[in-house]
Amino acid sequence: MTKKLDEVICASLQKVSREYAQKDVVAPLSVFWFDKTGEWQPVIDRLKKRFTIYTYGSYNKETLTGPAIYIRTSVMHHEDNSRNIPILYLPGYSREELRDPTTVPGELKPLMGLYHRSVSWTSKTKKDWTLVTFLQSSDPGPGIAIKQDGETKEALRTSIGLLLDEPIERLSHHAPLHATYLHQIQLPDPRKQILTWIHDPVETEKQMKESGQWKPFCGISIKEYNLNPERDGSLAGATKLATQEGKWNEIWDRFTENPERYPNIPAILSTIKVPAFTPYQESWPQINEKEETELLKELESLLSLPLAQAQDLILEMEEKHKKRRDWVWARIGKADLAHSLKYLSILVENSRQIKTGGDLKAQIERYADETWKIDDAVLSAIASVHTSSHLALLQKVIAHVYKPWLNTTIDAFQKTWIQAPPEQKKKEIPAQAGVLYFFIDGLRMDLGHRLQSLLSAAGYQTTLTPQLSVIPSITETAKPAVMPVASKLYAGDELTPKTGSGAFARIESLRSLLKEQGYQVIKNDELGDPTGGGWTEFGNIDHEGHDKGLTLAHTVDRELSRIEARIIELIQTGWEKINIVTDHGFIYLPGGMEKAELPVGNTEIKKGRCALLRDNAQVSYPVLPWFWDRSKNIACAPKGACFEENTVFDHGGLSPQEMVIPEITIIKGRSLKTGVVIDEIKWKGMRCKITATTGPGYIIDIREQPGDATSTFLKDKDGNSLDQIKIPIDGVISIAIWDDTHEGKKAWLVITDQTGKIITQEETTIGGM
Repeated sequence: MTKKLDEVICASLQKVSREYAQKDVVAPLSVFWFDKTGEWQPVIDRLKKRFTIYTYGSYNKETLTGPAIYIRTSVMHHEDNSRNIPILYLPGYSREELRDPTTVPGELKPLMGLYHRSVSWTSKTKKDWTLVTFLQSSDPGPGIAIKQDGETKEALRTSIGLLLDEPIERLSHHAPLHATYLHQIQLPDPRKQILTWIHDPVETEKQMKESGQWKPFCGISIKEYNLNPERDGSLAGATKLATQEGKWNEIWDRFTENPERYPNIPAILSTIKVPAFTPYQESWPQINEKEETELLKELESLLSLPLAQAQDLILEMEEKHKKRRDWVWARIGKADLAHSLKYLSILVENSRQIKTGGDLKAQIERYADETWKIDDAVLSAIASVHTSSHLALLQKVIAHVYKPWLNTTIDAFQKTWIQAPPEQKKKEIPAQAGVLYFFIDGLRMDLGHRLQSLLSAAGYQTTLTPQLSVIPSITETAKPAVMPVASKLYAGDELTPKTGSGAFARIESLRSLLKEQGYQVIKNDELGDPTGGGWTEFGNIDHEGHDKGLTLAHTVDRELSRIEARIIELIQTGWEKINIVTDHGFIYLPGGMEKAELPVGNTEIKKGRCALLRDNAQVSYPVLPWFWDRSKNIACAPKGACFEENTVFDHGGLSPQEMVIPEITIIKGRSLKTGVVIDEIKWKGMRCKITATTGPGYIIDIREQPGDATSTFLKDKDGNSLDQIKIPIDGVISIAIWDDTHEGKKAWLVITDQTGKIITQEETTIGGM
């Protein structure tokens, strides 16, 4: 293996201290190292780990620094069992100044006797070594040619500390060494440094001057990027960044990799006048802001348009603004309305032609196969925006273009159901070995499709089958009905059935009943025994819907990811088959549902979308028998209305959204991929693109120590570990490390299963250096 520069210097010092004239009676007491210009100081700091080095200067016991008398006394009393004698480093002095006793500086006279009993580190011609002469010397130096211009010599002075770690072979490959190459060693990532300087020019310049990087920084900026930081200033750099002039497109790409690291840059760019000719419109936040403002006004204008015209306008706006979703400003939350258009257009495209025909079976299939996408688009549109003003506007827009479809389809569904209600019976399903029922409260059809997509992306093959909830579609009625022990339950009160013992069918009594029928009831921190049958409950969708209302849209994907992880954990435990079941869906209507009046005197129990009627009560709304006791009547709110005011989220009524629910089946072993292989690791700056051949449900991480999950490099800007990152079905994933101080560090790419067990790992270097 080729030597490094510091090893060559050490070998030279050891040689001069050991090879003295044989006729000398005693070995030299020390090695004098003269450094008139002080350019060897960074080398001295490094070599103190290998040698005892006394430095002439102000007294500092910790650094072995002091005046001549201190140095002489220390050397005379020096004891070292190794063959390395101490080194006397004299910055600011040359050997010539000690050769003639009549010209020796007074402060060094105490060293004269020691000087004549020591050796000096010099060339064969007895000249003091300089950085240039030593590096160019082939004996004892490495013999590397160096350009002789002043800029290169200055760059060598400022970079020598870093050159010590460079292999001689690599340095020789770049000979003759020149200023540009030396600057690049000092600034291995000048693009990051330029962005940091534009982001905060005053502090960055101060830090670079303290570290000796300012001159190399200026040199690279001038030669590579046609920018003189000292003369042109940071605003000129910001302008070049936005125009992507020449090599500045590389710096722009680096900015777009991690714009959150440079939060001042968008505001800085906003202060610059946009040129008349702007080939890179995506570079200018002003253009994005202008178009976002125009979009806001267009969305406001459609509220006064007839439905068809409003739908046309949404599709037109989508064509105009969709490009902005790929701009960096969208990634930092500056194009929320452009994001929402994607889902508003899906809503419009799927709801323009309102389909209500066919019998109940046809309507169920249509919703399960197609029109669930409309409800899904509503949730996604709300999830796209975050400011209160945008949320307020989007609620109005959605109400304008979504509510007509919602009311029409629910009305048709209610009429068809009442005309020919389906036959629904209580279930009785014996426990089966290896089969687990996984209950999720409030898994609407669109969320079922999202969950199925997550499981597919994890590599599992699944089937989704539409099922029907029961009347009314509330948890206390519908959850017992979906359980495999439903046949053991009977009519009760308060819209809740009872067990054979007369206990209300609530949590504890239902768990007892499941156990009596041979089912394991598996808690959230348990995995169960796959040799038997089981029931488990997980997820908070229904709770969060009631609690958060409108902002359910912002949290539901995180909840689905949590559910997915739990399902995969159970599959990997050994369950052969998992049936994901739910009790009901829900209505989600931004802006709130219209209130349907229902006199309190007509009801025993009134909820948002349903009510238990008193005997002989007459109402004008759809009335159906309670699933558990057909002698009791349930009034359902008409269309998309609610018996309560200002309600965005609720269930209990008769609609496809509430009644047509998903059942998802996963069979162990039916996966799209098997085995785990890391095929390729590619770094672009601090972003890593990984291609892997994996089985289902695997997690990827980048760690300092492969076996220590706490050593992950995947953290947010506050230093908090990110949520688990799952490998998608195609095996290709891109991950960014926010903290670029880790660049150049050795790391491990680790793939684990859901339990944290490492499946495979591969070493890499952050940034790909």
